[in-house]
Amino acid sequence: MIKKIFIYLSTWLNDKHDFNLFFVKPRVLNIPITDNCNAKCVMCDVWVDQVSNEMTVNDYTAVLSDSVFNKVQHVGLSGGEPTLRNDLIDIVTSVVDSLPSLRSLSITSHGFQVERHKRYLPVISKLCSTKGIGFTLNISIDGIGVLHDEVRRVPRGFLKAKETIDYAKQDLKLNVQIQSTISSLNVFGVGHIRYFAEKNGLDVIFRVATEIERLENKSSVNNVMMNFNQKSYLADFLKDDRTKYSAKSISRRLYYKRMSDWLIFGGERNMPCYFQKQGLLISSKGDAYMCSVVEDKLGNILSESPHDTLSKNSVLQMKAETKTKTCPNCIHDQSGAWSPIDILNMKLRDHKGFQVFSKVLTAINFFTIFRLKTISFGKKQSVSVDINSDHKAFVIGCYGGEHVGDAAILGGVMLRLYKKYSCSKYIVASLRRDRTIRWVGALDNMHQVEVVDYVGKGNKLDEDVTLLVIAGGPLMDLPSLLMKHIFLIKKAFKRNIPIIIEGVGIGPFRFKMSERLVYKILQSADDVTVRTSKAKALCDENKIIVNVMQDPAFDYIEHLLETKNISLRCNRLKDFLENNGKIIALNIRPLWSRYAKKGLSDDYIKDVEDTLIQELISFINRLENEFTVVFYPMNADQYGFSDLDVAYKIKDHVSSDKFFIWEYEPDIDEVCYLLQHSTYSIAMRFHACIFSLGMKVKTLGIDYGVGKSSKVSELFIDQSQSKNVLKVETVNSEQLINFVQ
Repeated sequence: MIKKIFIYLSTWLNDKHDFNLFFVKPRVLNIPITDNCNAKCVMCDVWVDQVSNEMTVNDYTAVLSDSVFNKVQHVGLSGGEPTLRNDLIDIVTSVVDSLPSLRSLSITSHGFQVERHKRYLPVISKLCSTKGIGFTLNISIDGIGVLHDEVRRVPRGFLKAKETIDYAKQDLKLNVQIQSTISSLNVFGVGHIRYFAEKNGLDVIFRVATEIERLENKSSVNNVMMNFNQKSYLADFLKDDRTKYSAKSISRRLYYKRMSDWLIFGGERNMPCYFQKQGLLISSKGDAYMCSVVEDKLGNILSESPHDTLSKNSVLQMKAETKTKTCPNCIHDQSGAWSPIDILNMKLRDHKGFQVFSKVLTAINFFTIFRLKTISFGKKQSVSVDINSDHKAFVIGCYGGEHVGDAAILGGVMLRLYKKYSCSKYIVASLRRDRTIRWVGALDNMHQVEVVDYVGKGNKLDEDVTLLVIAGGPLMDLPSLLMKHIFLIKKAFKRNIPIIIEGVGIGPFRFKMSERLVYKILQSADDVTVRTSKAKALCDENKIIVNVMQDPAFDYIEHLLETKNISLRCNRLKDFLENNGKIIALNIRPLWSRYAKKGLSDDYIKDVEDTLIQELISFINRLENEFTVVFYPMNADQYGFSDLDVAYKIKDHVSSDKFFIWEYEPDIDEVCYLLQHSTYSIAMRFHACIFSLGMKVKTLGIDYGVGKSSKVSELFIDQSQSKNVLKVETVNSEQLINFVQ
């Protein structure tokens, strides 16, 4: 352990400080042994040209035997497609025999050449094992099934790659890593890739499609660049613990954290890279480059010795210019030695003891603030809202964690406030600004909306703000968020600004303190409208005068239907709907202990979810051929649990002819479009039920409350459809079959 720490520290110091060793003693080599490829990937143009006269085995031996390479510790062989080289085994032999300090070797392949892998891999594995060199096979996977084939443009490409993976992993027991290049074409499939990796015990890394000047792929990458919404979705995915811990390397975890920030905020690269000082790329023609990204070559190590090529003053100058001009804008996943402080900080935050301590500290802080700050809001004069004024509302709620249903709530709230108070300008405070900007963009452009960060002790209320509005999701067990609301309400009291609570739910609560905070917030308001009769009953018990109206999402859906502004931009689903008969729209959410009866174990909740999935599988397999099930996510991202995680578990056990996963993050009108073209809807998320009922589709609701009722049952009761909702613990395939018959 001490030796490893010493080696890492020396590597980090050498990487951090320029000791002029980069061109003399590289430690990492990237060697694309061919520029030929038999795939036609959408983000790469290397396959366009056929290249000949590439370096021979003797060339590799002569070059790598130069003393300049005697400190190389890792070599990555890639392409093009390396298995197209008939002499691949001889090249590997040359590499491992010529580099005395080599510790690890990897080969990156698309995996389509199954028979070649079966010939090459046993020999390569033995060669590395004999030398004590770690060997990793990297297989590119850019989607599961058809999606991968579309990105790589190779028929049955995924099945071929999977066969290679299974052979290498199961038969040869090799270390296999899958690598995913993410673009606008496959960004919504990242969860499926991660699920595939977890299921098959594979390490997985995710990278963003990058322009590589040497390969002249600028136009191809530009064609598949992600927009803001897609970047926001990917950033959320990279932040998720499941993604973070799917990476074995702590360097990869740190990269994900920085990359997620870059996707949202942009700016210069702040990640280390071995190729700035300790790496080198050798092309199939012997050209030397600083890395795989840059266009300017350092020289050719076949025409002159590697030492002479890499020690020129012009090369040192080129390196310095590249670090200044190219590196700051590079988003390639090439990494380096991270600061020991960064590593220790991540290890500390990942430690269970630290997480427990953090929760205890938050609880103490919350209790103290509650005792000191929330006794009274102070005095506010009795106010009324001037309906003839053009109001500007500051809106707070569960923003930053919202999804398509919450976006519809916000749209409905704005419609109501416009009708009630002539309000047409809004500031929405969000805990994750990029996600809220994404969902505000999904609304009809009928109002002026600005999204701001909801941080610290609460935002300042601008001088021209005339309403404080609490709207969006339930007032429930979210103590930190409730405290933010409290601070802002106190500011509104000081300025005598009317406080409106519009279209909220109440609860659920597991802690009395949260419940007390919610009722204090309700008591502070000048006008309160709740969305269910049960919520009104709770307020009545606490002597709080409220109105009850339908969920604001209903208002927004009605608005869409009136304006006929319903469209579908997802071509994949559009093609599917045009070629299939009766559609059953299906939405299922993962179960959550917060919505379960207090005292029920996580194991019990998991058993309920597993049983539900098995019943759904049985139902789908029993369906007549005239029916096709389309699984649609109301929550596609990882915040609040992705619905797609359930879909992938179902997909493993049903026919693709009967089950289609809409792997996408749909807007409000797109969900409505699907439901408009569906015969039935089986819905579990609260707003999946609302959308289905609002679109007048025959709907069967599934109440996700384990051991108790949830707001899904409340909704169906209020809609006089209590017979059309099932408890999650009692759902069976026979009931579902009867529903569609």
